[in-house]
Amino acid sequence: MFHSLTISISTAVSLFLMTSSLHAAVMTFDSLTANGGIPSIYTENGITASGTASIFVTPGEAHLDDFGTPFLDHMDFTMDSLFSAISFDVNELNGGNFFSDLGTAEGFLNGALIASFDFSSATSIINLPSSFIGLDTLRITATSHFELNSSTDCAPCNHFGIDNITLMTPSPVPLPAAFPLMISALAGLGLFRYKRNDTL
Repeated sequence: MFHSLTISISTAVSLFLMTSSLHAAVMTFDSLTANGGIPSIYTENGITASGTASIFVTPGEAHLDDFGTPFLDHMDFTMDSLFSAISFDVNELNGGNFFSDLGTAEGFLNGALIASFDFSSATSIINLPSSFIGLDTLRITATSHFELNSSTDCAPCNHFGIDNITLMTPSPVPLPAAFPLMISALAGLGLFRYKRNDTL
């Protein structure tokens, strides 16, 4: 009886301590109001965006090109803790192309690729699959069409804007003040029953 009660108490404590709520953070780029370059690291709502050079933006969104321009071909998004990548918006820019612009979202943990998803700018909201969980980095890349891969065809061949990068982190639920008291009472009851059974 005491052993099973101890297991039940341990299970209840574990389940309670694992309980968490989810906190969504969104990078909107709304503070970026003019065309041009900004520092190579940009932080908003707990999300940090970084690139290999200055991040070039159009007002209110970040801009990615595959090649042939000063714009980045990819951006990395990180937070202070592990996160799930939920969604982002794509603004199709077209720039004379007769193809929809293509991109790839990739999720990394400690430098290892653990999730990948190809998308088209024909879809304005990209909802990422459930594999984009437990990440330390989300990378969004403008990828080139294999039919158009040289500056003689176009420069860029592929470009689009991205906005509303939505990432989610677990927020621990505060431990209620009465919870330790309840555990103590249950443990005391179990000990009392155990001793009573010993005397019978």
